[in-house]
Amino acid sequence: CLVLHLVMPHVADDANLVCHCLDTSLEELGRVRVAKGQPEYLTPHIRLQLDGVSSNWGKLLFAHVAHKQQQGVFGVDVDVCRNKVGSTHEDIDALFGVAKSHLGPRDTITPYELVDHIKVAFNDYPLPVKVLFVDAVFDYWQYYSPHIDKGLSGFGCVATIAVCRSF
Repeated sequence: CLVLHLVMPHVADDANLVCHCLDTSLEELGRVRVAKGQPEYLTPHIRLQLDGVSSNWGKLLFAHVAHKQQQGVFGVDVDVCRNKVGSTHEDIDALFGVAKSHLGPRDTITPYELVDHIKVAFNDYPLPVKVLFVDAVFDYWQYYSPHIDKGLSGFGCVATIAVCRSF
């Protein structure tokens, strides 16, 4: 399923938002799987693709992913991959292009009109498309900060791959 998040202007663009979007996307994916008669739980091998990530974002996001994996939300392997600086995500860019092409000539006044237009733009998309509003997020930093090693750094390097495995 494709989950798009419409983030309200007062919500900070930070690691808390990334964790929130990951959590709500997982919830939607579970609902879609159940509706299709599949088990709600995910496959044993998960790959998360991220855009640029600073050390602060990396610390929090890796803590959150590790916690989800320890809770059994993710399977035995979780790969968190970050593309190198300057590279693009052609697959994601193409999806934004679909929305942009449809929205370009249209006036959209309200967030609800935007959702309607996005749904029309993706009418022929092969997977279910969900559009969620984000008007508040949990303070993941507050929750995880006592458990994060203060010495962790270097997530801004050319490539970062973290693998969590449960045995």
